[in-house]
Amino acid sequence: MGHFALKSKVKTNGFEGWYLRLSDPQKTFNVALIFAHTTNQEDPHAFIQIFDGTKKTNTYLRFDWEAFRFENDTVFIGENHLSLTSVHLKTHALTLDATFENPIYNKEKSAMGILEKFPLETFQEVVIMDGTMHGKAKVYGKDMTLDGTLYMEKTYGHKFPKTWFWVQANHFNIPGVSLSMSGGHVPTIKVRPFGFFVLLYTSTKNYRFATYDLSRMKITHDAKKTRFLVKKWFKTLEVIVTQHDPTELVGPTDGGLMTLPVYESIRAHVKVTLKRGSTTLLTTESPLSGFEYMMKG
Repeated sequence: MGHFALKSKVKTNGFEGWYLRLSDPQKTFNVALIFAHTTNQEDPHAFIQIFDGTKKTNTYLRFDWEAFRFENDTVFIGENHLSLTSVHLKTHALTLDATFENPIYNKEKSAMGILEKFPLETFQEVVIMDGTMHGKAKVYGKDMTLDGTLYMEKTYGHKFPKTWFWVQANHFNIPGVSLSMSGGHVPTIKVRPFGFFVLLYTSTKNYRFATYDLSRMKITHDAKKTRFLVKKWFKTLEVIVTQHDPTELVGPTDGGLMTLPVYESIRAHVKVTLKRGSTTLLTTESPLSGFEYMMKG
């Protein structure tokens, strides 16, 4: 089970959430689901967020704390459930049954590397970089058959970082390429250092860049474009994000209290260029990419 399994670090005043993206561009189906619970002492409950990237709407469905359980390698919230192989969801806005095939699992022990051992207030793990999904959905009364892609990760801890970014893409025009990257000012007990990781998978080789392996990152950001330039030894990775129009989701603040506005797009455009010295190893683009930029403040 590895990265998908229930963690034990959030028994009190914390949160744990499983994030699933399902996309079928031919059907304009582009949805992110968050199965989660908060152990905040003032307001413990389970919840599911349904982010429709096509309609740019987010629905927060609240459940009693007792509705959450984890058993048989599956997250259950009421009658809804999520595992490494399938998802079942039945709500007034969306009914969904889908199975997952050909998953490209994150092979790293932890995307966060040695930072996983630090006393952080938030932890993130990539579960599935890419894969295929098949199923059926009913969206606002409209039935559709789905054949598309999936991505899965999870986040847990006591609060989100003070500032962060997140990029995810697996709709590249070169088959077999997928990207997951995240970083920010990581909250620890006394200091807030900047840390990041980048996982770039291709059909022939996987690449990893991170703070803990001496990689360096420079970020430039304006209203039209965000550019990440990552360097490690002789390799340079450039990731440019454009055409993002974020929707407000809900995230955890102190003690896992679900009151933090989080702005996310799952229809951003991402261009990736990887070089070794002056030689271009890869250049490719992906629409329908995930993007959060919360680096201000």
